[in-house]
Parts: sequence; structure tokens; C-alpha cells
Amino acid sequence: MLEYNNSQNGISCSAIENEYVSTIMDQSPIGIIILNKDCKIEYCNKIVLEMFGDKDSKLVEKDYFHRLCQDPLNTKIQECLNNPYGKNEPIEFDHICIANDDRKVVGRFKIVPMTDINGNNKLICYIEDISKYTQEVGNQDQDIKYVKLIENTNDGIVIVQDQLIRYFNGTIAKVAGYEGESIIGRNFLDFVSPVYKKTVVQNYTKRMKGERAPTVYEIELISKNGKNIPMEIMTYVIEFNGKTADLIVLHDITERKGEEKDLIEAKIAAESANEILKTVFYSIISGVVLIDTETHVIVDVNPVAEEMIGLPKEKIIGNLCHNFICPAQHDKCPITDLGLSVDKSEKILINKDGKKIPILKSAIPATILGKKYLVESFVDLTKIKEAEQSLIQAKIAAETANRAKSEFLATMSHELRTPLNSIIGFSNIMIKGDAGKLDDMQIKFLGNIHTSGRNLLSLINNILDLSSIEAGKMELNYEFFGIAITINEVKQLVSPFADKKGIKMEFSSDGHFEKMFADRIRFKQILFNLTINAIKFTPSGGKITISTHLVDNMAQFAVMDTGIGISEENQEKLFQPFMQLDSATDRRYDGAGLGLSLVKRFVEMHQGRIWIESEIGKGTAVIFELPLQPNTDNKLTAKVEPNEIVTLLSDLKKTIDSSIMKS
Repeated sequence: MLEYNNSQNGISCSAIENEYVSTIMDQSPIGIIILNKDCKIEYCNKIVLEMFGDKDSKLVEKDYFHRLCQDPLNTKIQECLNNPYGKNEPIEFDHICIANDDRKVVGRFKIVPMTDINGNNKLICYIEDISKYTQEVGNQDQDIKYVKLIENTNDGIVIVQDQLIRYFNGTIAKVAGYEGESIIGRNFLDFVSPVYKKTVVQNYTKRMKGERAPTVYEIELISKNGKNIPMEIMTYVIEFNGKTADLIVLHDITERKGEEKDLIEAKIAAESANEILKTVFYSIISGVVLIDTETHVIVDVNPVAEEMIGLPKEKIIGNLCHNFICPAQHDKCPITDLGLSVDKSEKILINKDGKKIPILKSAIPATILGKKYLVESFVDLTKIKEAEQSLIQAKIAAETANRAKSEFLATMSHELRTPLNSIIGFSNIMIKGDAGKLDDMQIKFLGNIHTSGRNLLSLINNILDLSSIEAGKMELNYEFFGIAITINEVKQLVSPFADKKGIKMEFSSDGHFEKMFADRIRFKQILFNLTINAIKFTPSGGKITISTHLVDNMAQFAVMDTGIGISEENQEKLFQPFMQLDSATDRRYDGAGLGLSLVKRFVEMHQGRIWIESEIGKGTAVIFELPLQPNTDNKLTAKVEPNEIVTLLSDLKKTIDSSIMKS
């Protein structure tokens, strides 16, 4: 008794001589052969005997399998036998066999490795006779060549009869995902996409009736995993087993469809881009003309170009571009004649009336549908040129006014300072009694005259300082000086004003620096102006503190008061010349509004900075920083607008009127 075991491959044969097992194998619709290690047949069923013409079981235990199959099949089988069990997978192939009566039988083989209970390697071969499926494909004398050709062709081949598949080659099985499976007998329409089923049925029916129908068309096959595969099919009516059938050749066009899709998408993208370009061309705010590179003839214009030239599109197209644009560059085109890649420059456009219009032009070469063009775009510079001319005239007017201001200030310096010095000097002599004895009323009046004169002189000096800064004529005289001594001098100057209002003055220092390198006179003027300003806006009984600190190698000074405070929106205005926050005609605080403006300029000339911290009702701190050793090569020039002369005269008048009223 022989026993075989290959449960791993789904085969379990125990006692193949058992009548029950033999009966099952004999009833199988396909041939079954068991080979030993010498490739001799140990068992075959009745189908094999019928297939190869040996009804007396002469095949068994004979070396007949070699004659049946011959090389190269024998080599494959021997390799399966020689390798240990489990190292080989089942193999499938089609092969031409030689029957006992020398017939050629086309067999579809599936060979499965196995071992018996004694550990001997065996092979079980399943054979299906497919000769009848290939007899119409080629000449029987050449069937070995034709079968290989059909099985290995790049195209799928199917024979359909009564809508059922009677033959299919390995290529279509591989493409559709049915390798190793038989689809013989299945309806061909089961593998066709629903979209194309009606077309396939109509064409098939017409061909089977002998009517004219398309023989080449496209469909989609449905693969085993449900994927639609685009196919181009070619159909031929053949005779198969005595009946009419369809020989269908299927060519996978997935790649071609992808290319077609890419082309369609590229075409859509190109059309979209073309629409965008057309939209830009006809809606852009600049004029655009398209020019033939070879002839310099205008071939297209946009509406803005039509408007600027003053002619309709039809009358512009066909003209040389030099008739309208850049007439002086005839035969000297920067791109076509001089070889530039881009031309951006100011040119002249001549409209239909011969008027010359200044334009800013940009010209670039472009290739459109294989033809070379120049794309020239331009904008009208007329308004810009008019604006430039207006600016030039305004500049001339400003310079003229500036000269007039300088002349005015020079005249004022002479005409006002000279008599004011006399008024101040002589009134001082009379107050001292050097010109004779005066009563109390006369001394009071002379005191008012002396004070008003000094106020006017201070105002004039501030204006002249501002003018010098503007003209760049003021220079700083740097020197080393002691901080404490200088602050004490300022204290002596401002103390009488503070004492008059009962304001307490305090001075503090962190002691980190005692000297600095700056213009001592301007530094004193900065502190004096800030302190006087603080006294002016601090109510009686208030307090003013002057402090010094060293911050990041910068000398920081702060003048803090307990005055009325300044709103955030008004803080920046304080540094503007002639700016008065209290601008009413009956304002409470005197001054022309030049003190803080001069302070800011003096600080910036020292390469420093100044800012304000304030809260309404609680007071103000004006803080400025100066470098301990600045770069003395830098100079600051500031500007005062010409119309400030009017403000200056107005403030002079107000100061004089104020002095007279107080007198």
C-alpha cells in the first residue's frame, strides 16, 4: 500500500490503491499522474490513459513520462524532485506532449511537490487537455510555436462563443488578475464595465449575424480587484469547434489613456491660461501692443492703447510700430536691432493728432505658437510729468521763500536786537538812579519796560538759533565740564522764578558720572528751557526735580514736575516750532512755543534723544539722553517752513502786546 501526505498544499492521499480513492480520481475531469524520484509514473487515472492513448495502463511504472513530455519540461520536474519538500511552490504551464500514437497533445499542467510517509519526494501532476481550444488558432503542424506565441504575446486573446469564454491566454489572465484560475465557461460580459456592455452586445450580435459592425473600438474591463482597465479590442469572426465564434484581441491602453488625460489637462490648462492672458490684456490699466518681430507691424492692441493713440483697433493693426511709438528709434530697436533682452525706458507716443505723449515703456520678446513677437506695454506719464514740474516750481518757490526768510531774520536781528539792547540798557541805568532820582511809579514802569525788553530779546535769540540750525550754520563747541557745577548754575538762574510761585526745587544724582563731553552752553540752555517750562505749568506749592543717571553708557537727565500734565495725543506736538497747546486768545501761559523745539534740536545735534512721560493732573517728566563721548563729526540741520515767518511775526506782536498790557 502506498501512502502520500501533502496537507500543506491541500492534498492528502492515504492508500491510493483504496478502491474509494481510486474511484474518485478516475471520475476527475482532468488527468492525474503521480511521479517518483526517477520521474517514473506510479499512478495515473483513466483520463490520462485516454488522453495519451494507452488503454492497457502501460504508462504505469514505465519511463514513459520522458517520452510524453521531453525537455525542457523534464528539467523542471527533476529540479522539483531533487529539492527538499517545502522549498518549491506548485508550478503551472502549458506544454506540448507526445501521445502513444504520436499525436501532439496540448496540456495545461499544474505540478505539486509532495512526500510519502517514508519521506520520499514525489510529484502529483494535474493535466488538462486544451488542444481543442487551440486548434483554430494555428496549424496543427505548427501548434507548439503558435501556442507559445499566443501565450506570450503582449496582448490578451479571448475566444467567445455564445457570449461564453472558450479560451483565454495568460496575458489577459495576468492583466485581469486571474492568474492561476480558469475562467473558461464564464460570460464575457461579466468582465466588461457596465458602461460598455450594451456596445459589446450590439457589436457581437451584429457580427454573429454577418452584419457590419465595428471591429476596433474601446471598452473597459473589470479586473478581479474591481479596477477598470481601459482596453482597445480588435474582433475577428472565426470557426471554433464547428460553430461561429469571436476571436477578441485586447490591448491594454492604460498608459495611452494617461497620456491622453495629460494632454487634455494640458490643453485645458493652456486654454485657461490663454483666457487669463486675454483678460489681463484687455483689462490692464496700461496700453499694450503686440508687434511682429520681423516686420515691426502691429498685430494686436488693447483698449487702453486704442484710447491713447486715439484710433480704433482696426486702424492701428497693420501699421509699423514706429508710426506711433518711439519714432526716433526707427531701425534702432533696442531688442531686434541692438540685441537687448528687455527695454525699459521713457519714450514718446504720437497720437492720431500728432501730439507727443510722454510714456514709460517696457518691451520684451515673446514666442507665441512658434512665432516671435514683441510685447510692448506703456503708461501715460503726462500727469506725472506735470506733477514733477509742479514740484520743481514748488521747490524754486520754497528756496525763494527760504532766502526771503533768511534775509528777514538777518534784518530782524539788526533792526530789533539793536534798539532792544538800548531799551534794556538805558532802562536799567534809570532804575539804578544813575540818570536822576525817580519816584516809585516811575521805577515800576521802567521795571516793566526792562522785563518786556528782555523777554523780546530772548524770543529773538531763540528764533535766530532756530534759523542757524536750519541753515546748518550752528556748530557745537564740545568741552569737558562738571555736571554738578553746571546744574547748580541753572539752579541759580531759575530759582527766582520758582521762589516767586513757592515751588520747591530738588536735584538728585546716582553719582556714576561727574563730567561729560558736550557743548556746555547748549546743555545749560536745554536744562534752563525745560526747567522754566516746568515752572510755568506747575501750580504754586508744587515741586520740580532734576535728576541724573547713567544708562547704557548714556547720560540720562530728567526734569519732573507736579504740574497739570499733558495728554498722550499732545505730547508729540510739543516739539513742533511755535506750537502752543493753549492757543486761545486769552491763554493763561506766555511764550512763542520755541523753547521745547530748540531743546529737541540741541539734543539731536548731540546725537541724543528726548521723550515725554506724563499723566493728566499728576505731572510731567521730560527725559533726554546724551552720549558721554559722541561723534563730534556729525552735524544736525533742521528746517523751518517758510510760512512760519507769519507765525513768528504773530508771536512777536502777541509778546509785545502782552508786555504792554502788563505794564
